[in-house]
Amino acid sequence: MPVPARIAAARGYFDGVASQALEEFEPPAIEFGTTEIGNMAVAGVLEVTDPADLMAMSATFKFRALSPEVARAFRPGRTIDVDVRIAVSDRDNGAAVSRANRAVLRCEAKKLAVPTVQRGQEDLVEVEVSVSYFKLVLGAVTVAEVDPENWVCLVDGEDLLAEYRAIL
Repeated sequence: MPVPARIAAARGYFDGVASQALEEFEPPAIEFGTTEIGNMAVAGVLEVTDPADLMAMSATFKFRALSPEVARAFRPGRTIDVDVRIAVSDRDNGAAVSRANRAVLRCEAKKLAVPTVQRGQEDLVEVEVSVSYFKLVLGAVTVAEVDPENWVCLVDGEDLLAEYRAIL
């Protein structure tokens, strides 16, 4: 029976400074706009994706506490480079192995949610960011890289916007 891989540890670097307070990270979804096609030749309606119509990306970080480091990093109107490094424990033919995964983002804060002050309450501060660049590396393989400003959308090694860049 296969043993599922699990996250052993993770650390976030915000403009190159390591954060000991990062508790949770929800990476952005890569989503494309769609067009509906329906006519008399089709039974119903089909929905087709358009790789040139990338939807806005956002990500969420949760920190154990609101610290000056978090507040400085996520000032509104300031672009920040984030590097989340993830150590994964896995099995390879029964032997324990570790893998290094990474998520690299360029983003701006759009929401800072400070927790309700209540005795015994978990003190998680949530920061939601607007993402303008995202790269996901699993092991040594880049599985996704999205840079809408430069018309780049690599998914599983395929450059979905190469033809559009060539035209422009």
